[in-house]
Amino acid sequence: MTTLKRIVAVFLAVLLIAATGAVAVSAADDPALSVSKDGFEYTVYQIATLNELTDSTGAKYYDGSYSFPDGVSTDVQDVVKKAQEGATDAAQGKAFRDDLDKIYNKGAGASNFGTALETVVKKGTNLTLPAKGIFYCVVTKTSATSTSANNVVIVYPKYNKKNNTWVTNIGNASNIVYLDAKATDGTDYFDKYFSEDFGKTDENKADAKLSGQGEDVDFTLEADVVGSATQNLKEFKFTDTMSKGLSYKKDTLHVYYGTKDAIDTTTAVDDQFTIDIKDAADTTKDTVFTIAAKDTTLNGAAFYNQKKVFVTYTATVNNNAVVGTEGNPNEAKLNYTNASNVKKELGPVERTVFTFNVEATKFDGSNGNKLAGAEFAIFTDKDNVEGTTIATGTSAANTGLVVFKATGDTNAYRFAPGTYYVKETKAPAGYALSTAVYKVTISDDLTAYSDANSVVNVNGNDGIKNYPVKMPETGGAGTMMFTIIGGILVLAAGAMFVIIMKKRSSSK
Repeated sequence: MTTLKRIVAVFLAVLLIAATGAVAVSAADDPALSVSKDGFEYTVYQIATLNELTDSTGAKYYDGSYSFPDGVSTDVQDVVKKAQEGATDAAQGKAFRDDLDKIYNKGAGASNFGTALETVVKKGTNLTLPAKGIFYCVVTKTSATSTSANNVVIVYPKYNKKNNTWVTNIGNASNIVYLDAKATDGTDYFDKYFSEDFGKTDENKADAKLSGQGEDVDFTLEADVVGSATQNLKEFKFTDTMSKGLSYKKDTLHVYYGTKDAIDTTTAVDDQFTIDIKDAADTTKDTVFTIAAKDTTLNGAAFYNQKKVFVTYTATVNNNAVVGTEGNPNEAKLNYTNASNVKKELGPVERTVFTFNVEATKFDGSNGNKLAGAEFAIFTDKDNVEGTTIATGTSAANTGLVVFKATGDTNAYRFAPGTYYVKETKAPAGYALSTAVYKVTISDDLTAYSDANSVVNVNGNDGIKNYPVKMPETGGAGTMMFTIIGGILVLAAGAMFVIIMKKRSSSK
């Protein structure tokens, strides 16, 4: 069993520079700048740093404000501020880059941009961007087959976690790269867990739980919203494979939006997703859930204004559930494809449900032989066998084994942790009915669960004993007594006959 930790997001934006050279930016924990074609070199400046703030819970966020590194002139600062206040169209993006170019190309213009992060970035080298902000990439060398190339502005990141607004209003043009990563820590997040663990840290979420036949188990899938209104995702899809030992509870699967602190269960957004549930009615197969955002969802702005997507559903333990440490795993993953056709898979995440069997063995108490034909009930109230019986069993020939099954079931009943009672309801032919009531306790200590204790034996190795019904021995004192009584009755009958006959004779 594995517990999924935060997985690093990778968003790759590729720019074509005058159709001859390319700068690529990849984002992980620390995004890196590289050059994809031979012959091109760039000098990179950080001209603004996104201010990182901390809320009352200690979480990091950004309010869209910038500070400026030492050496960045007021002329450059004014261009950044102007761009933030401008329109969000391609022309504005180009104007922002053009304004920076004018400053750079005027006299000792390079001095307006402070100290370069790196003076030579070319194919085969990578420049790690040291902080979130705005970066100006100046072409200092072109390939032999190109006479010119455009400079590039990189904005990292664009998303503001605190209030779901954009960090800048700088236009999205081919000369501006928006490195679309979450502003909190540069990661995306996906998890599947038992619903009662919502809000807990990853370390405190249970990898497994103990449950029994007929009991419901609630699951939640949780994922960060990735992508943006200007860089739409092409795919956002959950896939969840649930063991055949669990049955999907009809009409319980729903999709919601929310935050790490709350799920908006008042408004399901099922209609924004395509939901497919395969083999839910086939108890011989695993159930496979696919929940994918529709194209209309991914191409609209509303989806990207959300923080998280949640999928919740309920499953019921059935009598196909595997007993033992293999358990009944449920595995989920998230796949998405970003605007640059970079595919990412998060997961799989696995959560497992374990369950128990209860068995008994029937013995002849006088010689230890196994007995067949004894009938038993297992129930939950020691004073009410009939009213709380959940399963019954009959001891098998040769082995004396009692396997408890619910009415109509062919598989053994799957038990949850708890206290149960076992009583014999019918003895084998020639044997006295046992009046003993046996208490069975199944521990809820998940850490102690193993193959060794997944099947609980009633009364342990001693099993349940019956003794033959004893009859009086032939020819003993008992037989003599019957003979004497019989003789007396015969003599009495003879005497009565004689008396009756004499009375008849005297009356004639």
